[in-house]
Amino acid sequence: MLGSALIILGIVWFFNSGKSIQDFYTANKPKKKATIISTQRDPNEPPVFLGKQEIKDIHVESIKTKKDMFLTKTDELKTFINSMDTAKKGKLTLDEEGSDLIDCDMWITFEDGTYKKYFIWVVDHHSNEVMIAQQDTP
Repeated sequence: MLGSALIILGIVWFFNSGKSIQDFYTANKPKKKATIISTQRDPNEPPVFLGKQEIKDIHVESIKTKKDMFLTKTDELKTFINSMDTAKKGKLTLDEEGSDLIDCDMWITFEDGTYKKYFIWVVDHHSNEVMIAQQDTP
């Protein structure tokens, strides 16, 4: 009986504490140090262009996990832009249902400070097929 009372008391305390189970598992673990990622391009590398604009970086951020990555290396940028250039193109009208399914936001930032925003949907996780759409209107 005392054991049941202690368990119930513990459960009530847990719910009133505002903490999650994850908080209890991670409370005694050492904190990871932040990693700073350079988003600067190497000035000795040849520039990469999208149309007539020189690309500074490509920033991709997962909507679900908020994890992000920056592409700044010339070979990464060239591969990405070549893939976009050779991909099948078409018009897309985004409705509310489609916007709820967006996996990532992407920004291509240019050296002049301007940028273009894109949306990414993962079409097939096994083949890594994605669909990318440029945001034409804010």
